[in-house]
Amino acid sequence: MAAKKKAAKAKKKKGAAEYADIVAKVEARVGGIRGRFEEIKRAGASGDFEDAMDSMQEFFEDIGDAHREVGVLSQLSNISRMIRSGEKEIARFEKQVKRLEKKGIDASSITSLIAEGRAKLAELKALSKNTSAEPEDFFAIMEELDEIRQRATDEFNALQDRGASQEGAVIRALIELREGR
Repeated sequence: MAAKKKAAKAKKKKGAAEYADIVAKVEARVGGIRGRFEEIKRAGASGDFEDAMDSMQEFFEDIGDAHREVGVLSQLSNISRMIRSGEKEIARFEKQVKRLEKKGIDASSITSLIAEGRAKLAELKALSKNTSAEPEDFFAIMEELDEIRQRATDEFNALQDRGASQEGAVIRALIELREGR
């Protein structure tokens, strides 16, 4: 059974142990599929084809649900890695903000983006613990995080350029002062 093999593979992925609730849900779903298959066989053997057809429709719905849940489980280890990466990137931005502030540059715009990013990471962490989470929910948050990261990078670059031009102006003024202009 393909769903059983995929579930076993997803269960072995690094990080899957963090999501024991989801693993248990997937295993229960796969067990339910086996039970549904036995129902179909019994109904077909007894000649109750209407019941067999109903059970078969539910069987295929269960398989679809199992594949979706296995997909979520497979992606959770990637999401854990993304969360750790996001936390490191936020720490890097915080260091850069401190450097800018030491130069006298107002970096409050980046600070607010960092706070926004932290909130989205917390939302992603909470969602990763939700056993009924939909893959689309993860992707939506990850897209928002990427957009926040891009805005922060753009803002940082703009502030850095502004700081460099300010430093250049100060250096030019000092040179002019030294040369007596």
